[in-house]
Amino acid sequence: MPTSMTAVILSRRFCLHSSITATKWIEGPTIASSTTGTIEHVSNLAPGDILIDVRHPADIDANPLPMPDNQLLCIPFYNLEKKLCDLDPGKKYCLYCDKGIMSRLQAQLMREKGFNQVAVFSAKT
Repeated sequence: MPTSMTAVILSRRFCLHSSITATKWIEGPTIASSTTGTIEHVSNLAPGDILIDVRHPADIDANPLPMPDNQLLCIPFYNLEKKLCDLDPGKKYCLYCDKGIMSRLQAQLMREKGFNQVAVFSAKT
């Protein structure tokens, strides 16, 4: 029978390693890595860019994005990973949410799943 538990991730940077005799912090994996690079932020969409609105459907209904020139997909953040199989990894996707936090996290997820042309869209105010 093993004498120690496996590492449990508690945050982005550190994990807790526990054993019968001691508990200590050890450095763990981080979210960003050199293979994913930084996520680009854009305020203008190029022709052919596809905008993915990752906000909650109630927020989309209350404040829709007018996108007459680009394809707009409304895929809430909690459904995006399941819908990735329906998207073309060769196209450029720009993700949008009100504050940019969820769109950045979802863009990182898309990068990790093989989508190389991903950016965060910030609407002009």
